[in-house]
Amino acid sequence: MNSGDACCPTRMPVIISPCVVYCHNLARAGEPLEQAWISYTMQLVGFGALLGVAAYAAVRYFV
Repeated sequence: MNSGDACCPTRMPVIISPCVVYCHNLARAGEPLEQAWISYTMQLVGFGALLGVAAYAAVRYFV
């Protein structure tokens, strides 16, 4: 199992952020964590864009 690094520890810290939970789940699965921040950022931007487009479409439709 991957031991993680300072950014993505394998033990859950006291302060839990979505990025830390994502890295923790990757570490538990034995995945490498070196580029986890890139994957997390891409997912955040992608799903944020989808949510933004959906919100824009809903506002345009109902207003």
